[in-house]
Amino acid sequence: MDASGHLYINIYTDQAGTSPALDTLGAPIQHRLVKYVMYTYSSAEYTGSQSDKGGLRIVFMDNNARLEFFNTEPIVLYWYTIDGINPQVLQAFT
Repeated sequence: MDASGHLYINIYTDQAGTSPALDTLGAPIQHRLVKYVMYTYSSAEYTGSQSDKGGLRIVFMDNNARLEFFNTEPIVLYWYTIDGINPQVLQAFT
């Protein structure tokens, strides 16, 4: 199955969708083209290294900046909308 295409995303730090999240370079995540999304499960034997925590990483095309959050953090830190889907519905990353 080939599901190639463009995905533009907006990510917020509040449930109302009024406060844009910032990527690792400090830029707001508004109408950003996604390069890739990667989810990893936590390791069964936690050693304290970043790679063992598991979580979600979203990398953006324009500057290779990213947004990451780990399975050890609270369940809902960010909410998102996807451009081009109408009506836009704000969804929580869970």
